Amino acid sequence: MASKAENLVFIVDDDPMYCTGMQHFLETNKNIAEPLTLRSYHTGEECMDNIGDKPAIVLLDFQLEVGNPQAKNGLQYLRKIKRMEPDTEVVMVSAQESLEIAVDAMSYGAFYYVIKNEGAHLRTQFIINKILKERKTARELRNQKRITLVFGIIAAIAVLGIVTLNILYPGLMDMK
Repeated sequence: MASKAENLVFIVDDDPMYCTGMQHFLETNKNIAEPLTLRSYHTGEECMDNIGDKPAIVLLDFQLEVGNPQAKNGLQYLRKIKRMEPDTEVVMVSAQESLEIAVDAMSYGAFYYVIKNEGAHLRTQFIINKILKERKTARELRNQKRITLVFGIIAAIAVLGIVTLNILYPGLMDMK
């Protein structure tokens, strides 16, 4: 099993210029809430080959491998990603301005659908920060539940010990 890199983000787009631009934007952006580990893939299959690394976020293009009639679209990869790594948040990022595609993406488990246009990078930054904040809050809540459970177990053991002492040595705990 592969180890999970903290805040690992996959950028999946068949356009190398888009991948390079988005990666540069995210690497140099001072408004990202936490440091990111970024990887770019130009096909859905490359992404799926590495999905076991458990990315926190996948930025996934809808129309991958333009001109390849055998290529799957981003929705097909979205479904596979969510089936294999349900905790990974997928953000569809596409030039497709289709309401039907956006609704399908959301129904298949996409966190958000971003249309590639002038403000796409800034919207993507906002969405990444929202995902990171939600993940941090969930992590803190899980840790708090663990701490509460541990203290509950310790209290139960202490009570059991007192009860056992009272059974074994009646009157030992009497205050006179």
